[in-house]
Amino acid sequence: MDAVTGEAGVVLPRSINGLYVTDSTWYFFEPDRTSRGYKAENVEPGFREYDPESGTIQDKGLPTEDILNAFYDEDFIYAGGFPRNNDRDQTLYFLSRDYKLLDRIELSDIFLYAVASDRVYFYEGRDLIISHYIDKSQIGSGELTLVPIKTVG
Repeated sequence: MDAVTGEAGVVLPRSINGLYVTDSTWYFFEPDRTSRGYKAENVEPGFREYDPESGTIQDKGLPTEDILNAFYDEDFIYAGGFPRNNDRDQTLYFLSRDYKLLDRIELSDIFLYAVASDRVYFYEGRDLIISHYIDKSQIGSGELTLVPIKTVG
């Protein structure tokens, strides 16, 4: 929606996720939705950058074919792989903001919850209570460690 004119419209007529917006560029991931049972959209999955001034979209590729969704922050891209084992297991990929694979971790019944300036938080099972974290300074070391969080009560 244009805040000045009040006009509304569709800017990106696609199925996207992981939208991250700056003053000059919109970053997003376009998934292969047929893998989740959706009707084929004839779209090659991958990372994209949209320039709202020119209206152009640049394809930035797909560093690994096992990516279903993405979440961005100013430091990294967190890309979830296709779920396995009845949606319990997944690979979480850590990418640089220029789409290079930096690290990965295998998750079993643990899911990405939120990202802060220094940590990546996870929840266990289906109860949505934060149960683990990774220190962001470990990303790229090849030795990511899920640290359990002890809760009181």
